Amino acid sequence: MIVRVALAACLLGAAAAAEDPGQAELWLASGFERAKVRWLEPEFFERQLPQERLLDLTLVRLDGSPWSEKRILGHLQRTAETFAPCGIGLGSLLLARVRAPGGRHDFDLSPASPAPAQVVKLASLLPAAAPRPVVFFAGRLFEAAGFAQSFQRGDVGPAEARRYPYMNTAWIAYRAHWMERSDPRYSTLAHELAHLLCRCGHRSSPERHLLNSHRNRLSSEIEAGDCETFRRSDLLRSAR
Repeated sequence: MIVRVALAACLLGAAAAAEDPGQAELWLASGFERAKVRWLEPEFFERQLPQERLLDLTLVRLDGSPWSEKRILGHLQRTAETFAPCGIGLGSLLLARVRAPGGRHDFDLSPASPAPAQVVKLASLLPAAAPRPVVFFAGRLFEAAGFAQSFQRGDVGPAEARRYPYMNTAWIAYRAHWMERSDPRYSTLAHELAHLLCRCGHRSSPERHLLNSHRNRLSSEIEAGDCETFRRSDLLRSAR
């Protein structure tokens, strides 16, 4: 409880960080119609939860979706708590509130191709400097198997990112926030990032854990062996 209270207080402090006009210009130049962008300083996580490996993130709040910044920061807090036992912390955090072209915030995820056209189109607008993984907080995701989806997997260099801009992105529908879970510490954000870190799918198990294929058995618990798999991910960097 002490850790959670401390993190919550630090997150509120981070929310007051100043906007970065230079970053906003990059997002506007790339094709977004409106952009407010700022960095959330990582020191508060590192102070409270010293870690050996860090995960940099870009969090994109799409205008028109019901997501509030407070809810996104709540998912960020639970994600930090979930990965902390693995020695993984959050590093550079870019928070962008943007208006997508035409105000789009709902997406069709019909599996007509390895990545749906709407996902590819919006991901292609991401500034090259945006840390990956990139997480889009959307309104609705039509034709999705669940309420969130991630697109794979592993380290993507600049050349590959241009060819496959959707790589290492995750898309979370607002309904995911309201799904009842047996574990109030569970976060869909942590779940999708786990997919990206391990380059793996779901696993059926009678035990509750982060990547369980049964929705009612999802929790913040990480199965034995998964921590080491996560820690080997090329998406992480050393804290030293």
